Amino acid sequence: MELLRIIAMLFIVAHHYVWNGGGWKFSTGIVQMESGFFVAGGSLGINLFMLISGYFLGGGSTEYKTKRFISILTDVWSYSWIIAAIFMAFGLGTYNMDDILASVFPVSRSAYWFITAYIGVMLFVPFLNRFVMKISKKNFKILLLVTAFIMSVLPTFIPYGDPWTSEFTWLLFLYLVGAYIKLHGFNIFKNKSFYLWIFLGVYFLVGAANDVFAQIFNGHDALFDYASYFTRRNVLPLLVCSIALFLYFVNLEIKPNKVVNYFGKMTLGVYLLHSNLWIKKILYDKVLFSDKVLDSGGLFSIALIGSTIFIFIAGILIESIRSKGMEKILLNRKFVGRFCEWMDNKLKLQEEK
Repeated sequence: MELLRIIAMLFIVAHHYVWNGGGWKFSTGIVQMESGFFVAGGSLGINLFMLISGYFLGGGSTEYKTKRFISILTDVWSYSWIIAAIFMAFGLGTYNMDDILASVFPVSRSAYWFITAYIGVMLFVPFLNRFVMKISKKNFKILLLVTAFIMSVLPTFIPYGDPWTSEFTWLLFLYLVGAYIKLHGFNIFKNKSFYLWIFLGVYFLVGAANDVFAQIFNGHDALFDYASYFTRRNVLPLLVCSIALFLYFVNLEIKPNKVVNYFGKMTLGVYLLHSNLWIKKILYDKVLFSDKVLDSGGLFSIALIGSTIFIFIAGILIESIRSKGMEKILLNRKFVGRFCEWMDNKLKLQEEK
């Protein structure tokens, strides 16, 4: 699962490069075609992260860990506050009052949309976990199928036909899917490699569809957003891709690796660093010079791979330093431990009589 976290984050970073760096929207020819195969990476990565959370947090445990929740909040606040302070102190880039407010209140102002929705789901974890332990396997399966139909199948075939789907409700659904797989399993094929082939096949079709639609809608700014129609998080092809790759790794038997486990635990820091609203303003054009390679397919490929690795490694290094400092400053303090223990006891759900 830690290896899957790393792969998911690499997909997200590559997506942000082609999306924010202009490879998808502001290029043509081979560069746009290459970008088309990475546009869906962001949605895929987010889906995988939520499936992993449901698998670990919702797969049989009804205990709530306040320290985990506080750790996520401190991660978000520290990145948001420190980066904003550095940029403002040294006059890096331009900013307005909305940027300042989003940095001071990153969760409530959705500075990181995924974190805001994820924290919303975490608030319901004690109740969700009690629910998945009580509901029968049959009813659980029916619930997921009905939810998948209204949140994934309908929106795939009916544009704007998803009034029940939001960032929060979609992550909530994926959490339950991950919990179901942990509790009851989900094995359709005896040969587990079929899941990998399903993922590769469907993902290739999504990338090809992006390229075809991009050629159709090129030059029509009002319509170009439809070119990435099948890369939305909740469309059926992306749901199939996400679950197939997740199931492949669930059934993958490999020995634990300390380096992989360490990198996997640091991936949230990679996201919080390169997705920061201040960092995004300078990262792609002024640090990675992504605008310089939009006319060359070969150079773009090298830049895409190199930039993805650079962002990932830089994020791991910075997160390693930040996490150690935060543990010393706050998380390992006795009063924090006592508060978390007190909250855990308060949040324990009483057994039904």
